[in-house]
Amino acid sequence: MVQINLGKLKDRGDEIIALLEEKLGVSPVLEGGKILLEEEDRPVKMKDVKTYLKKYLHREGLRKDTRILVDKGEVNLVAIKRKEE
Repeated sequence: MVQINLGKLKDRGDEIIALLEEKLGVSPVLEGGKILLEEEDRPVKMKDVKTYLKKYLHREGLRKDTRILVDKGEVNLVAIKRKEE
């Protein structure tokens, strides 16, 4: 099972679920601020999940403000704190 912690992107959970469902062929479940990917008959590769999340963030213009951290079946989307210039 893969868990994605959305952090400040909780309101975009449905969009991310639709993308992962289309690309990975699994049915993710949204629980609060987390997305759970159950591995039915074929395992979900963490590299694929991270790649599709990066593409989503880039397309939405959020890539520079969000970092993706992966650790043992858990993906965390963390907001980057930027210094004011």
